[in-house]
Amino acid sequence: MRIGIDIGGTTISAGIENGGRIIRRTDGPSFREGAPLNETLSVLEERIARLMGPEIESIGIGAPSVVDPATGIVYEASNIPSWKEVHLKEHLEDRFGVRVAVDNDANCYALGASVLLGCRSGILTAITLGTGVGVGIVSDGHLFRGRNCGAGELCCLPYEGTVIEDYTSSKFFSAHGTTAREASESLRMDLFEQFGMHLGKLVETVLYAYDPDIVVFGGGIARAFDIFEKALWSELRKGFFYQSNLRGLRIISCVDPDTALAGAASL
Repeated sequence: MRIGIDIGGTTISAGIENGGRIIRRTDGPSFREGAPLNETLSVLEERIARLMGPEIESIGIGAPSVVDPATGIVYEASNIPSWKEVHLKEHLEDRFGVRVAVDNDANCYALGASVLLGCRSGILTAITLGTGVGVGIVSDGHLFRGRNCGAGELCCLPYEGTVIEDYTSSKFFSAHGTTAREASESLRMDLFEQFGMHLGKLVETVLYAYDPDIVVFGGGIARAFDIFEKALWSELRKGFFYQSNLRGLRIISCVDPDTALAGAASL
């Protein structure tokens, strides 16, 4: 059995994986805003300790930043200010005495989605939509990370005078005085049409960069996929240069809450 951890902007989820399924999980609030490093590590240790037992063989963690998978060091986590250079693998292996693997959270989601959807060949690109935006790439069942695990850091692309993450994450809805859930419940189609258009621009970049067989959306905002899907495809059919490449392209959502945990546990 293995533990998988998903560190999100608002929630930290943890689960025990056995035979490809999450058989037990816990969810709790993420780190307190501005929390110092020692406090964040204590919170993480406490979440792991709830699930730890003699049957646990390893721990896999998805962190919202650039990660060195070989050393398990997390660098410059934008939503966790105290995480400038955190030797997470070393720290947790010393604490719990089992193997620990650390990777980018979007990579973990992409890996979990590829297993869940049975994508053993071809290229799957996963885009997680939440507090921020993450992109993970799986090619023929294997993660493509790039030299510094930064292959999917498209959230930093310059866009509309800022970065594209501001228009394709919860920040877009916050700027309009609402949340994605509230906008969905009140059927704010105007907002979702704008959101879908901006997201289409991000997907265009994904297509130019990775030419995937399938694009999978995850994260909380992906629950509204059926609301912004039309606007997204409209933008692609209007703005993407290689229209023939859109034939056969699958764009779907996968909101199974265990996807990222299963991916992290399988690291």
